[in-house]
Amino acid sequence: MAKPAPAKPAPKPEKSKRGGARPGSGRPRTKHLQQTISNKLIAKLESLAEQDLPAAISELVRGIFVETHTKTGKQIIYQQPPNAQMLIYVTDRILGKMTEKRELSGNLTTEVHVDAGKPRKPAVE
Repeated sequence: MAKPAPAKPAPKPEKSKRGGARPGSGRPRTKHLQQTISNKLIAKLESLAEQDLPAAISELVRGIFVETHTKTGKQIIYQQPPNAQMLIYVTDRILGKMTEKRELSGNLTTEVHVDAGKPRKPAVE
């Protein structure tokens, strides 16, 4: 039995002596890289938020404890009252912002003038 001849590798394209675009050359495309990094960061923050979110919201509702130091080195701890704007922001981020209805009122009239011009002939008779 005769053995089949081995397949010949495809010939390599000849390099152009005139230059031109080279694979991998040019300005690096970082937009894709930035999106990948931001998506990973958002996923990590969301996973952390799922774990710590109930405690963080309860702190926002009760008020936040703040620790400061005086010039003499004395430690002062006090509680700030709840921040309404922060609570609204957090609930909007978690639950999604509600749609706002807008009503327009006033004496607004609109006139539309149409000039039909000459009548067209029908395409098919």
